[in-house]
Amino acid sequence: MEKCEIIMLDKVQKKRALTPSEERHLKTKKLIEVRKPNYYEHLLLWC
Repeated sequence: MEKCEIIMLDKVQKKRALTPSEERHLKTKKLIEVRKPNYYEHLLLWC
């Protein structure tokens, strides 16, 4: 995971607004589900 993705996910957790390009990037990587105005993180399990 890239540093910029971590920063964007931090914005989601803190319920801060994402830019349309950030939203699209996280959605294409399947890191979030988008149901405006709310974003939901996908559960990631790291082994």
